[in-house]
Amino acid sequence: MKRTKSELKETRNFRNMARAYVPYYVEFAKKHDLTCTQTLLYGIIWQYSKLEHKAYTGSIQTLQVALNVARATVKKDLKTLVDGGFITKSTDKNGRNLYNCAVEPQKNDIFIPITLRYAVAHNLTPHQIVIYTIIVKASKQTHKAYTGSVTTLANILNCSRGTVINVLETLIRRGFIIKYKDLSANVTFVDGLSHKSGKTEKELEFNALWVKENGLVRGKIGRSARKKGGGLTKIGW
Repeated sequence: MKRTKSELKETRNFRNMARAYVPYYVEFAKKHDLTCTQTLLYGIIWQYSKLEHKAYTGSIQTLQVALNVARATVKKDLKTLVDGGFITKSTDKNGRNLYNCAVEPQKNDIFIPITLRYAVAHNLTPHQIVIYTIIVKASKQTHKAYTGSVTTLANILNCSRGTVINVLETLIRRGFIIKYKDLSANVTFVDGLSHKSGKTEKELEFNALWVKENGLVRGKIGRSARKKGGGLTKIGW
């Protein structure tokens, strides 16, 4: 059985995984002092807890494929969620592990829909897939860009500003996002991909080459329209 992170794309778990979404609750990590990966795991188990078996009954490897992390990371973070009372672990009559959500999200909690399989398909870390998804969604909103702050992203992921800055730079260098700076020195981030079938790899290659030859930032004529206020409302869900 293939279990290492580099082999996940070759597994049956990847081939059979539904083209579906899991919720990443934007205030959950900060509120409960959880990591981005732990919050994603919680979202997956919450999603499964609403289905036929009322629990997540799949394998550790399936969770690896959903998150693109090491097997040891999944096991450690599941234990953290169980020990913290966020999920429960039990065993059915066949010896299969069952994971259920023990803490329900609030009805009005904002969440980001994260696409399963995408992280493994493009070798993105949990931090990278969440931030990229935020920018993709913001690029479809009124201002056609993410206009919020690094601090907002750090709060959503419950990580340091330095981690967010490194993730943004990696996504720019790999061609997933584009960073603009206007005449007022306002910075915005936009999705660098069209998401048209068969075009992703070429677009990534083109964007990455542009960055290599010209730098991380592109100039933008005029001034960016920025929302008033701060915090999570800048995401635009």
